[in-house]
This record gives sequence, structure tokens and C-alpha cells, in this order.
Amino acid sequence: MVLNKGNLALNSNLLLNITFSLFPISFIFGNLITNLNFLVFCCLGIFRLRSKILTNKLNLPLKIISLFFLLVLFSTILNFAESLYLGKYDKYDSTQLIKSILFLRFFLILLIIYLLSKFDIINYKFFFIFAAIFPVIISIDVIFQYIFGFNVIGIKGLERHNPSFFGDELISGGYIKNFAFFSIFFIINKLRNENTLSNIILLILTICILSTGIHLSGNRMPYVLFLFGLFLLFIFGKDLRKILLISYCIIYIIFQTLVSIDVNLRYAHGYFVNYASQAIVSISNQAVKLVSKNQEKKEKDTNSLSKNNKQVEQEIVEIKDDVLNRTGNSRLVHVKARDLEGTWETRLHEDPEEHGYKKLVFTGIEVWKKNKIFGNGIRSFRFECRKIINEQKRGLCSNHPHNYYVEILIDLGIVGAILTIGIAFLFIVFLLRNFKALKKEKSIENLFLLAAILSLFLEVFPLRSSGSIFTTNNTTYIILMSSIILCYSNLLARKNFR
Repeated sequence: MVLNKGNLALNSNLLLNITFSLFPISFIFGNLITNLNFLVFCCLGIFRLRSKILTNKLNLPLKIISLFFLLVLFSTILNFAESLYLGKYDKYDSTQLIKSILFLRFFLILLIIYLLSKFDIINYKFFFIFAAIFPVIISIDVIFQYIFGFNVIGIKGLERHNPSFFGDELISGGYIKNFAFFSIFFIINKLRNENTLSNIILLILTICILSTGIHLSGNRMPYVLFLFGLFLLFIFGKDLRKILLISYCIIYIIFQTLVSIDVNLRYAHGYFVNYASQAIVSISNQAVKLVSKNQEKKEKDTNSLSKNNKQVEQEIVEIKDDVLNRTGNSRLVHVKARDLEGTWETRLHEDPEEHGYKKLVFTGIEVWKKNKIFGNGIRSFRFECRKIINEQKRGLCSNHPHNYYVEILIDLGIVGAILTIGIAFLFIVFLLRNFKALKKEKSIENLFLLAAILSLFLEVFPLRSSGSIFTTNNTTYIILMSSIILCYSNLLARKNFR
């Protein structure tokens, strides 16, 4: 067989689409496989597009996104140069610099997917299929792991988590949430083509399996976000309201049944609700305090209050070891604590280590103050938070601040925050301009686009705890969803789904 240009283009197109469709699967096998899939796809994309990558002009969204990636590099170089100039160079500075350079690869894949879609080379069909099937598979495996104590390949579950195939990484609920709406919209497409009772039951069953899988995974934030996504679908999808209402009722029954028979689930979700409300109130109060004219007076009050809190925390630490020896559980501690009125009473306290999210946010704000304009460079929180703790004798340290927007503010400063707001503004404008078209037309292309829009919105929702935005899995996922949305004109024109 003679390998002519036509056959070569056909074969390269086939390989491109295979590697692209494998992204939902590669996330399951970890960063190594994701990076390998990433590398192969980029190489094939560059080979297929060649000079088109450099000759095509970028549209406005791509230009703003490119500025974001350049800012990551600029901010890190700026902090690297400052550390050299001041004689504070550390091996971590060179690590950050290398990471900022490698981070540019994510813009490359965004550009490649956009151009492949523009020239009608990419086919989203199999990506849609894999993204729809695997969250259901993981959900079923999580449920199996919860019931039997191990999953289908023998990985054991933990006390509060069922990680499925992810093993030591407790992210199975996040994975299910990330692709759950591809599963739902895939079934909706079947329902659109054939509105039968069996397809309605299939949709309800799929929603319930996904929600139960996320619930039993032990990842609480993905569960809340998934329910919030269903609520948005209920608001904007008039044709689906009856189905979603039935699904909500079944989900509620399953939730109440599991919580009533499982102490760990009851504790985990009860704590989550209480702590989330406390965190929101605490963060809101802190924001008001920062702009208050009477800040000095309030700081004195806060210092006085913190002394009382330290007394209580000290007593918790002293009693914790004894409770751990007696109960084997360090999370629930009965202590004798004094309230603000000075009355002593016995109360149920949480382990102080569990109360870290608001401390991370406040520590993040202190880190940001060191370089307000351009930030401290990529993934700087893990290093700078230690300095804050040493200097101020307060705060909490972690690999990242557990919020995308706080992390952007820390690493890229006000400029990065402005660029992020600009990207969000373009996203909102896109939704407003195309809302009627997306809502009216129920083609498979539109449903695929809606799944990507909803999934991206839930992933970057501001009022949530999250991983680091600069990790391989999180960034790759955001870039994949963003690239699909950037290709909306082709999808609305019913291309890329041959």
C-alpha cells in the first residue's frame, strides 16, 4: 500500500482523535499517563497543523488567555530576579522558574484544539462517549467499594473515603463531578431522539448512580457542586424539570438512608455543613474588617478574643491524646471549654486541624500583601506561607490555599486577578449572546457544548474549596473545557461531530 499525502493526513487525523478522546480515561491513571497523553496529542497536533499554528491570528479570548500565561512566566521571572538581587536565592526559586516555563504547554494545547476544530480536523464524538461512560463506571465501582470494602480490582476503601481506581489519591468524587454532566447530557440526547419510558428511567438511574457515587466517595464539595449543577439544569431546562424533581427525591431518600445507617457519613456531612457556614461568616467578617475605618480598635478586640480562643485550643490539645487512646478517634473531642461570658461548660469540639480552610485564606491574603501587583510567582504559597507563620506567629501552611482565586491573587497579584475577571467577563458575554441558541436547539453538538459550559462553571465556581489551579490534572481539565467552549461557533454550526 502506497502511503500518499491523503492517507498520511487520514492516519494522523485518526491518531489525533484517538489521543484526544482518551483524556477522560487518562485522568484515572494519574499524572504520568495524563502527561504522556498530553505529549502525544501535542506532537500529533503540531505535525498536523504545522505552519498554521503561527500564521493564524488569535481572537480576543485567546489573546487575553495568552496574556494570563505570559503573566505566569513574567511574575515568576520577576521574583526569581528579585531573590538573586537581594541574595535570598533558594533552590525553590529555580524550581518555580522551570514550572512557569513548562506551564506554557497548556496554552499550546488550547491553541491546538482550537485550530483543529477550526479546520474541522477534530471529532468530539468519541470524547463525548468516553466522558459519558467513565464517570458512571467510577460511580458504580465506588458503590461496590463502599459495600464490600474493596473495588473490582481489589483496592481497599478507607474509613471515610472510597477512592475507587485512584488509590491513595482521594479524588474519585471530583472526577465523577467533572464528567457527570457529559453522562447526563449524553442520555438527554438519547431522550431527544427517542422519548420513551426506558430512556427516562435510564436518565433518572444515571443521575442517582452519579450522585450516590460522589456521596460515597467521601468528597463533600463535589457532591454539593453536583447538586448545584442539577439545580441549574432544573432552572433552565423546562423539559427536564419533572425528571429532575423525581431524581432529587430519590437522591434525598438515598442520602437520608445512608446517613442514618453510617456514622462516618453522618459526621462528615454534618461537620461540612456547620463548618461551611462558619467559614462563610468568618471570611465575610474578615473582609469587612479589612475595609473598616475603625480597624485599629477592632484589631484590639480580635487580639483579646484570640487569647480566649488560644486557651480553649490549648485545652483541646491537652485532652486530645487521652481521647485518642480511649476512643481511637481524634476528630471528636469532649472538652471543658469557656464561652465568651466566662461560663464553663462541656462541649463537643472538632479537631483544630480540621478548621484549616479559613486560616489558609487569611494566610493567603498575608502572602499576597508581600507582592500585591504581580504576585509571588507560580505555586509560591507553599514556600511563602512558612515565612508568614515565622514572622507573624499565626496562619496555616499547605501546598496551596485551596481556592483558585486566592491562589491566582497570591501567585499573579492584582494583574492576574484583573485578567481572570476579564476572562470571566468574556465567558458571561458568550453565554448571554448564545443563550437562546443553546437553549432552543437540542442537537448533540449543543448538548456537548452545554455539558462543557456547566462543567467548567462548577469547576471554577468562586465559593468552593479546590485543589491547585497549577497542577497537571486541574489545569488540563480546565483547558479541555475551555477549548471546547472556544470552539462554540463550529459546534453551533454542527461541525466536529461527524
